[in-house]
Amino acid sequence: MLEKLKKAKPLELEAWMFGAGILGFGLGMLFSTYKNQLMLIAILLGLIIHGWAMYKIYSRKQKY
Repeated sequence: MLEKLKKAKPLELEAWMFGAGILGFGLGMLFSTYKNQLMLIAILLGLIIHGWAMYKIYSRKQKY
């Protein structure tokens, strides 16, 4: 599992971390007392970016 992360392209790793950050920000807005209209957009955008990067990293066929 860690071998796939070590072989990932820098853009995929950046998208993976950026998507997780946006998702965390959206979840933080969800659980705060101050509700923002961008909360749902941030959660969906984070899920899409993070999910795309995880798919690209983990769907790559491993060569032995």
